[in-house]
Amino acid sequence: MPFSLNLFPELNLVFPDILSMLILFTLAVVKNFLKEEHAKKILSKISLLSSVILLFATLIYVSRADEKTTEFFVYNKASGQIKILLFLCLFAILGYLNYTKLNKALNENFFLLLYGITNALTISISANNFIPLILALELYTFSLGFLLMNSCDAVLHRKCAIRFLLLSSIASSIFIFGCSLIYSQSGSLSFSAIKSSNCLISEIGQVLIICYMFFKLGCAPFHSWVIDVYEKLSSTTILFLEAIWKLFMMFVFIKLISVFAALDCLKNFLMIFAIIAMGIGAIMPIFQNNIHKFVASISIGHIGFAISSLYINQSEPIIMAYMSYNSLAIFCFFSAILFLENYHPVKTFEDLSGIIKTSPISGVTVVASMFAMCGLPPFGNFIAKINIFKLFLSNRDYLILAFGILYSVISIVYLIKWSRYFFYSSKSININNNTHSILAIFLFVILMITIIFYEPIFIYFNTIFTLK
Repeated sequence: MPFSLNLFPELNLVFPDILSMLILFTLAVVKNFLKEEHAKKILSKISLLSSVILLFATLIYVSRADEKTTEFFVYNKASGQIKILLFLCLFAILGYLNYTKLNKALNENFFLLLYGITNALTISISANNFIPLILALELYTFSLGFLLMNSCDAVLHRKCAIRFLLLSSIASSIFIFGCSLIYSQSGSLSFSAIKSSNCLISEIGQVLIICYMFFKLGCAPFHSWVIDVYEKLSSTTILFLEAIWKLFMMFVFIKLISVFAALDCLKNFLMIFAIIAMGIGAIMPIFQNNIHKFVASISIGHIGFAISSLYINQSEPIIMAYMSYNSLAIFCFFSAILFLENYHPVKTFEDLSGIIKTSPISGVTVVASMFAMCGLPPFGNFIAKINIFKLFLSNRDYLILAFGILYSVISIVYLIKWSRYFFYSSKSININNNTHSILAIFLFVILMITIIFYEPIFIYFNTIFTLK
């Protein structure tokens, strides 16, 4: 197999994973040799160049490599396709940051976080065993904790980082205990061995592992850390986590759920957690004036709504299409907020008072992004949501359908409550900048144009999930 590492056959990491880890190591080394005033600029350029190398190397690798499965890792066309999409998104985010000058508020550690989380995703996608999976997800934990530790408000953010790391250690302990229960029955931690183990002890272990994954996704009832951490993070970091991390982490979660397909209580288990998450995701945003905490709250609802149909056969591409449109909406929302932060501090919705009157193009873009995040027409998320409702109807799951509709209706409440500030008479933000207007129009056009691409996106994910 071209570009494969044959020194350790049982740990046969595919080439994109190795290259991604080498880039992370290179960034860490380069950072230590750079002066602080030059570090951010140079690291941002190296990160962008590295993403291009990663993308093209993966394209070449996928076109030439054969399927390979070991005890710890698996490579096939599906994982290759999803990695190409991941590196394409990484390139888009880095190019966006470099050429719009939105990285002024970032420190150099952001780029280490970026590649740390990218490594976590690539290894998780390739994992065929619980050992590399937990190592990858703990890399994400320490990357995020490291970023919090090195934020501007050192004392306040370090307390948040310590709380997050402590909660993560508890979640990891639950995961390891769940793995030990599975190992005691199957004698292996390989995903293929798990499928043949259906005793009660293994089922308990599987439930504990799913709870750990819910924690990493920020799904209720393991969501408290998300509100706390997002309040302290920069808008750019949240943009990356919501637009990229959540999307690809959902793919990893779906892959893991397919391993537990024989779990009899899986349907009821997922339904209960989905209903809790949708309830929190619908009600909590009504009381969140802080924009970061608001996005964290609605993210909980989106994850709950996505997993509510996960037990239905062939729901995977519809769920991924829904998450893709959600990622796009959050990307446009935070992009608009980041542009406005160049002229005026934006922490709460009150800081956006009067934006429709003083800066109508920016205001319309923010409102449209919020409509898209809530899954309202005429945006792509609405189409994806309708298709999930169709799944419930075809499967005759009327209870979860009722909760899904109720969740969607309540979402309109917080949309109306917070968007009303945009129409107040205020001159808090007044932007007369042609470049900013062009960027705002560009974001609005992206939201509108992508509506017609729902079918290609669905077909793309359907192809990924049917590839062998």
